[in-house]
Amino acid sequence: MKEIGIYTVHEMASRLPMMSDNQLKELGESILTQSQLEPIIVTNDGKTLIDGRNRMLAITNLNKGLKGSEITPWTITLRKELNRIKGSDEQKRFDGVGLEDAIDRGDEEAIIKELIILKNVMRRHLTDWEKFMTLNAVTETKKQGGDGSNQHAQKSKNLLNKSLLNSEGLSLDEQADKLGWSKSKLDQAKYIEKNGTEEMKENLEKGEFTIGGAYKELKPPKKKDEEEIDIEDAINKLARRTSKTVETKYGAIYWKQFKDVINNIKL
Repeated sequence: MKEIGIYTVHEMASRLPMMSDNQLKELGESILTQSQLEPIIVTNDGKTLIDGRNRMLAITNLNKGLKGSEITPWTITLRKELNRIKGSDEQKRFDGVGLEDAIDRGDEEAIIKELIILKNVMRRHLTDWEKFMTLNAVTETKKQGGDGSNQHAQKSKNLLNKSLLNSEGLSLDEQADKLGWSKSKLDQAKYIEKNGTEEMKENLEKGEFTIGGAYKELKPPKKKDEEEIDIEDAINKLARRTSKTVETKYGAIYWKQFKDVINNIKL
C-alpha cells in the first residue's frame, strides 16, 4: 500500500505485510474502546508515513461508520518520536547502534530506516521466524557492487559472507546483531527460507518450531568425514599455533618469510 489517507507510505515500510481485514477490524475496535496506544509516525514535513500504517487504516475504516464523531489519529513527527523514546526500554531493546549512529550523522533517511526496523523487527510479541521475515522484507540481500555474475567469487565462506551487503548497507553480521542472534542461527534461518516446506514455515511462524529444531529436521548432521572445512579458519589456526615456535626457533627473518607463505596460501 503506497498511500493511506493524506500520507504517502515510506517505500521501506510499504514492503511489510499489512494486517488482514479481520485484524484491522479488531484493531479499530480496540482503538475505539481503549484509545490509540501507539502514535503514527510521520516525517518532519508531515507528508510521509513511517510507522503505523495499520493504525491509520484501522482508524480510517472506523471513521467511515462514525458520523460527526470521527476519531482523530494520534500522529507524531520523527523528531518528536526520537525524543519520546530516547533512553527508553524500547530503544534499549535494539542491540545494534545503527539508530544512534544515524542520529549522530544527522542522516534523516538512515534514521527513518533504522526506526522502521526498530519498530517492526524488535517487537516482543513476534516469533523468531516473524522477526526474521520482517527483517527480510526491509533488507533485501545483494552482493556489494554486484552485477549478478560470480566471476569474482570468494575462496571461502567467511570471505563471501563479509562481501554480502543488503540494500540498506547491512552485512550478514549486522543483520544477526539486529535480530539479537548468532550468525549461525541467521544462516540456519536463511537455509530454511530457501529449502523449507510451507508447512514448516507456518509452524515456525506460529512458534511451534524453533529455528534450530527445524534446521536439524531439514538438514541432518553430516558424517564426520563429510563435514565442510573452512579453509581460511584452518589456516589462521595453523598460523596461531606455529607462529611462536617459528619466531622463537628461527628468528624474525624466518618468521617474516613464514607469514608471507601463509598470506600467499590465503590468497
